[in-house]
Amino acid sequence: MINYYQNHKESLAEIAIKFDVLSSQVYLWKNDFEKE
Repeated sequence: MINYYQNHKESLAEIAIKFDVLSSQVYLWKNDFEKE
């Protein structure tokens, strides 16, 4: 999902809808991914 986000020009909210998760969860995962 984070890979998809990085390669597409869609908002976190649009990604959340596409993957059926909360946008806040996508935000947390994105931040965790960027820390690594």
